[in-house]
This record gives sequence, C-alpha cells and structure tokens, in this order.
Amino acid sequence: TSRTTDVYIDRQGRHNFLLENIDEANMMVSIHINSHSVKAYKGTMVLFYNKPNEKEDYGITSKELALLVKDNLVNDLGLQDRGVVSRNDQWILEQNNEGKISAYEGEERPVTNLPTILCELCFISNDEEFERLTTEEFQDTAANAIYNGIIAAKEQMQK
Repeated sequence: TSRTTDVYIDRQGRHNFLLENIDEANMMVSIHINSHSVKAYKGTMVLFYNKPNEKEDYGITSKELALLVKDNLVNDLGLQDRGVVSRNDQWILEQNNEGKISAYEGEERPVTNLPTILCELCFISNDEEFERLTTEEFQDTAANAIYNGIIAAKEQMQK
C-alpha cells in the first residue's frame, strides 16, 4: 500500500515507493477512476503490459492478473465490461521489449518485470457511475472485487 489517506503522491513519490518495496512485492495493482469527454462512456477496464519473464519469475503474467481482477470487478459491480487492454504508454505499466524502462529526463526508473495492472473502476464523467462511485457500498464492493482477484492470482502464482 503506497498510501492510507487521501493525499496526492507525485510520480517521484510513487517511484520511490516502488524502489523501496520491490524486493517484497510479487505484483502491483494501481487503482484509478476513468474520465472521458463523452458522458455516455461507462464501464470498467483493466490495463496491463506483459513484460519479459513475468510468468517464469512470478507464475503469472500482467494480462492474466488483469483478467482475474477485471472479471471480479465486472461481476461484483455489474458494470459494463470494457475488457483488458495492453498499454505501453502508461508510466506504471511501461517496459519495452528489451526489458528496459525508458527514462524521462533527469529521472531514474526501476526496471522490473513485476506483474502490474492499472484498474479503471468506472467513469467519473458518467453521471450514473459518478453517483454510484460516491457510495460506500460501491467502494467496498470494488475493494473486495480487487482483493478477490488478487487472491485468485496469488493462488495461480503458487501452482
């Protein structure tokens, strides 16, 4: 857990957290709320980017982790299934085929094949989903769905 309160942590802070905990972690799950200029967009999706040797080193790929978590979110929240999407343009997911993470100017970045996903729970720009998002029931259900996906992934990783 990178934070326990609702405070903003900048990119460098997230980077430092990853570096300080990389030896103890066996997956990374980042939780976000989506937005779009078209208010009709809705649903949940999970982004991933498979990295070299994930399966060999951790027993699961980022895509497999994404599918487990996304299926739990869709089933438990009843939201539209927007699928799992491979993205290599997200800072938290990106690693190129050579196993190196590109560096931004003046920034050192860890190179890791840690299975990593980015959950887009729903669209805050959609009035109906925004309304649901503000309820404790939705928040608890989403947290439990992600937790159950992580537990299923850990079971797969131990096989």
